[in-house]
Formats: sequence, structure tokens, C-alpha cells
Amino acid sequence: MKTEVARRLLGCHQVEHEPGDSRVRKAAQQAGKEEELRPLLEAQLRFDEKVRAAVDRIELPTELRNKIVALEPTPRVASGRRFWKNPALFAAVLSVVVTLVLLGSGLLDRADDFPGKEVVMQMIERARGMSGVELEPITPQPLGKLADWFAMNGVEQFAVPPELTPLHAVGCRVYKQNGFLVAQAAVEKSNVLVHVFKAADLGVKAPANQWQTFRVEDWAGAVRQYEGMGIMLALHGSESEMEDLLASLK
Repeated sequence: MKTEVARRLLGCHQVEHEPGDSRVRKAAQQAGKEEELRPLLEAQLRFDEKVRAAVDRIELPTELRNKIVALEPTPRVASGRRFWKNPALFAAVLSVVVTLVLLGSGLLDRADDFPGKEVVMQMIERARGMSGVELEPITPQPLGKLADWFAMNGVEQFAVPPELTPLHAVGCRVYKQNGFLVAQAAVEKSNVLVHVFKAADLGVKAPANQWQTFRVEDWAGAVRQYEGMGIMLALHGSESEMEDLLASLK
């Protein structure tokens, strides 16, 4: 199975279930063997576990519980774990969860959404397709001292927050995103790519004092603003790995 196909099918995998679709089962088996797919499977399993825990905590409305019990061969009060293991019951409960979320809290969008997120996600998509030859090798130097290099390559303003200044870059380039310049640097001894751009140009409005993390397939991103600049980190790995990286920078 092609890696891209397996990546899409992994989103259908459910913890504690033997996938009914042989393609999903094959994708899960493939993810256990391929380093590129393993983080995606692990992330899906974590998501499934959160959903299962949420379902286990649900107190069903009496009317709905009676309808579900009526479907059982022997009437009895069903537990949250049995909902999870019975696809039909699980679907019924999950629909209640979704309805309550939509009507009660309005949290349809993920908590990590922010204006301009689609733009930085596009940047990560471009990073996913890079081979490395796009970057111009440089003598390793701190990110905080790259302003002159980028100025000579057309980027008039370059700044990174204090926690990033000590990191050493080994390769740089400048490219255009939606018609505006983006400065990109590869960090030494890691697979992290740092992107710097004018936030207003690309409509990105991220927090100024903290990193906002998100995921794009098998990559993780973190974005914040600093002195009017958008700062985005891209990492080939899981969102938890990105959070570990950010914690190490403090």
C-alpha cells in the first residue's frame, strides 16, 4: 500500500476495535513497521482514547438510554465501555456528544484554530515536499544573527524571539508564499525548519506571548508573533514532540 493512501486510512482506525475494513487493518499494520507513519498512528490512537474517555463519562438522557436498552436482547443498563465496543451504540452516543457540543458550547472549530492557520499549514505542506537541496548551506550561526544574510536576499525585516536566538542554522532560503517573502532556516542537529514572515501580509494572527501548536498530517507546527513578525516552526514528527521541543527552549 502506498504511504499516502495508508496515511489517509489511518484516520479511520479505532482503538480497541479490529478494523472492519481490511484496508484500514493493513494501513495500521503498515504504520507499525514504517517510521514515517508510526507517529500518525500514535496520534490517532491518542485521539481515539480521548473520545472513548469522553464517552465513558457521559450520563445519558433517560429517554435515549431507554431506546438503547430496548435494542438489547435482555434489557439492562448499558455501560459506557459497552457503547464503545458496540459500533451502533457508540455511534448513537457520539451523535449526542456532537449535538451537545454544537448547541451548548459552539466549539465546532478545534481549539487550536487561529486567523491565518490555513496559510501556515500551506507552508508546512511545502516543507513536507522539500528534499533539502532547496536550502543554501551556510556556516552554522545563531538564528539571532541571520538578519544580514536575509537582508542581502531581499528580506528587509527578520527577527526571532529570544528563545530561538541561540539555535544555530545550517541552511537558509527565501521563497514567496501568496506573493509575500518568507525567510526559512534549517536548525542544526534537528529536523526543525524556522519560518519568519510579516504576519500582517499573510493575515496570520497568532498569540504574541506563547506558541500555538497544530498538526498537518505527519508534521507538527508551532506559531507565534514577535515584533510584528510571524514565527512558525515546522517539525517532521508529532505534536507532542513539538511541545517537548518548545519546553526545551524555555
